[in-house]
Amino acid sequence: MNDEIRRRIDELNEHLEASDNADDLKNAVRAYDDDGDHEALADRLREGALRFESSHPELSGVLARIIDSLTAAGI
Repeated sequence: MNDEIRRRIDELNEHLEASDNADDLKNAVRAYDDDGDHEALADRLREGALRFESSHPELSGVLARIIDSLTAAGI
């Protein structure tokens, strides 16, 4: 896995730990750690970014950065 993506996912984990209503994203990250399915992770992150855009803008920004890193890596 790309170091940039790993750093972004670690950053996401920190934000998710502080969030009460992000269980689906937590599960998506765990699933990615288990199976490495980049495409499924990217889809879940896009959904989460839209959902949290107004209620958790910082989390939404982290999600956008991860999506950008995945895209830049050709995933």
